Amino acid sequence: MARRLENWLTAYSLYTEISEAPLTFDFWTGIGTIAGALQRQVFIDEIKFKIYPNFYIIFVAPPGIATKSTTTGVGMKLLKKIDSVRMGPASMTWQGLTRGLQEAHQLIPMSDPKTTDPLAMEYISQSVVTCEVSELGTFLDMRDGALLSVLIDLWDGKDVSWERWLSTQDNTNIENPLINIIGATTPNWLEENFNNNTIEGGLTSRIIFVYGDAKRRIIPFISDLVDPGANTDLENALVHDLKEISKLKGKFNITREARNFVGDWYYKHWSDDGAEREVHLKDPKFAGYCARKFAHLMKLSSILSVAESDSLVIELKHVQTAFAILVGLEGNMLSVFSTMGKVISSKHMDVISAVLRTRRKVEKFSLWRTCMNSMNLKEFAEAIDGLVEAGYVIIRNEGGTYYYCYHFIEADHGT
Repeated sequence: MARRLENWLTAYSLYTEISEAPLTFDFWTGIGTIAGALQRQVFIDEIKFKIYPNFYIIFVAPPGIATKSTTTGVGMKLLKKIDSVRMGPASMTWQGLTRGLQEAHQLIPMSDPKTTDPLAMEYISQSVVTCEVSELGTFLDMRDGALLSVLIDLWDGKDVSWERWLSTQDNTNIENPLINIIGATTPNWLEENFNNNTIEGGLTSRIIFVYGDAKRRIIPFISDLVDPGANTDLENALVHDLKEISKLKGKFNITREARNFVGDWYYKHWSDDGAEREVHLKDPKFAGYCARKFAHLMKLSSILSVAESDSLVIELKHVQTAFAILVGLEGNMLSVFSTMGKVISSKHMDVISAVLRTRRKVEKFSLWRTCMNSMNLKEFAEAIDGLVEAGYVIIRNEGGTYYYCYHFIEADHGT
């Protein structure tokens, strides 16, 4: 059956146009929705390994600001209308996750049943779930090393029979597992749960972090701006085409122009340990992400291809657009990574700096009273010393009264 829409992602952007969420949240929800529909049925075949278009997408924003869970819910509502899609629970242990994958097992026909003898039909075995996680903290226990290992192991979707022994239970055997995750959390949760060891451990580099700190617009009553009839028609078309997308099977072909573009970037990316790498990616916290940027790039290019046609051809325009999207995203990822692995003293300096940037000049006792619920007196003194040494704070004695003053005014003007 023919598709109704010229481009699924473009239509989805119209469907979510009247929204308070940042544009990037709506866009990546669309990406995660298509990824969920494709499951494990399409892939880039690199002979020694395959790249499947699944993602771990996490929206990061302060609570109640950017409508994170509401945004993901819009796309997942469409995805849940695809009968073949298996949704995973939003809160679980690694045992529950592996059990959910086991129960999601399906045999998928890879041949056209209208033209092939059913007895000779080729099937693939897969165990795929899409997890909608409204709050990452309910899904991901950072103290559970086994769960982290499972997520790292299963991101690649390797062609394997994956087994783990569950204590007091039967052996878990999962045929060709794959997980697609779209979720949300806050900067504070990341700060408290992700440290430098986590970043270096592999999971962080497999996650697409999408940051937002403000509403796109303020809309008290969305119903005042949405035409119910037009909205229903567009939703029906999106679901129809998503069902067509879910029927796609087989490997992608990559045009020579697209291969040349990615190849040129790839050589520069790895030459002399990244000497020609984009400046912002030279931060050590990006090391793991850099190692997997090729996979992220090809996954995203796959989604962009199927969004507009059933051809399973990745063209130059797809990889160029995917590359531009990732580069734009990486700037905001610096905001996310800056919260990870901070030492306690750095966090205390952030608190004091925030107060002084607002008030500019504060008496010593008043600043301590403001901050005493966040740190003890020794930590307060150490943080002040650090800020003074960095040139952000100066201490003035005015008639016997000591004031802390915000000094590094140039920082507020980007100079």
